[in-house]
Amino acid sequence: MREVIVVGLGHAWLEFYKATLGALQNAKTVDLLGTVDPAFPVSDAETWHVQDIENIPQEAVRPDVVPIILTADHYHVIEKLAQMGFKKMMCEKPLVSRRTEIEKVQELVARYALKLYAIDFYLPKMLGLRVMRGIVGRGDPRYEWLTISSPEADFGEMLGRIESVGVQVIEAGKFCLPDIAGRPYLAKDKEVGGMVLDLITHVCGPLYQAQLLGRWRVCDASLSRLSDTTSGYLVHVADVRTEVEMYVTALLEADGIPIHLAFGKVPIEKGGLWSLEIRGNKGMYFAGLRTGQPAVLVCNDGRTVTFSLDIPTYELVIREALLYFDVLLPGFDGNYDAFLASMEVGRAILGKYAQKST
Repeated sequence: MREVIVVGLGHAWLEFYKATLGALQNAKTVDLLGTVDPAFPVSDAETWHVQDIENIPQEAVRPDVVPIILTADHYHVIEKLAQMGFKKMMCEKPLVSRRTEIEKVQELVARYALKLYAIDFYLPKMLGLRVMRGIVGRGDPRYEWLTISSPEADFGEMLGRIESVGVQVIEAGKFCLPDIAGRPYLAKDKEVGGMVLDLITHVCGPLYQAQLLGRWRVCDASLSRLSDTTSGYLVHVADVRTEVEMYVTALLEADGIPIHLAFGKVPIEKGGLWSLEIRGNKGMYFAGLRTGQPAVLVCNDGRTVTFSLDIPTYELVIREALLYFDVLLPGFDGNYDAFLASMEVGRAILGKYAQKST
């Protein structure tokens, strides 16, 4: 049973992690030692609670104890915990809130020999994609978390040669203007806002984990912003140095395969699209990124295979992180390289658009 500490008792804790950790504690998978949050003098968890990281009880400061970081800002929390002696950490998305922190996190990982599990709840939903691509197989404990309608099928033969890939994370309705009204920095603050920082790991992380981001380049990119933060419409970004991108489209090429990306917030009343599609010369693969519907592989001859997750997303996140910390997932790095690769693609998209617009 792994001992954990929760740092941050806001929305993520109340909405997702409190119930999940409670169920895993009842299953004797984790033991919640305590909680940390400066905004709360007491906690509703049946554990010790402190308001400052520095006040974590000394007996809980051990390399095998896992802090789960759910605060709004993460870099300085990671830094403090590393300085205290914690070695394994889970960190909610986004791993960094500022582009300048990317290299700083890399320095912390190297200096303190940290094992970081970067949480992005879109990535667990791509477990079926990694199975379809042959990256996760029967010997991997995560394979048992899926129901596959025809596990003996030759997935590669059904799909054939990959000819193109598309990923869409398009947030409308409550995910756009009401969300921005609650988090105005997303559209107003160039340092911590913008869709590249907010959504790029949703878009590119699955591609990286499916080994679809090999030798890549950005061929073209287009950026839009909101004309007004709470009631606007999309207009083109004139200056990437000062204006905050809220909707992004890009065309990449990776190992000769075109990859079409569209992500951001669009100010319409309802709707949204969170999906990934792979077109092969013999079939198609479709997956929803946000919702819980199964992924499906459809061959041109009518054969189909579905891939369905059998456990809730946040339970998968915690179980996968614990397997990673116990070195039971060879070749898996806790999504860390997927995060770094996504940030590199984001930088290249912004650079390509800046080059076009000058």
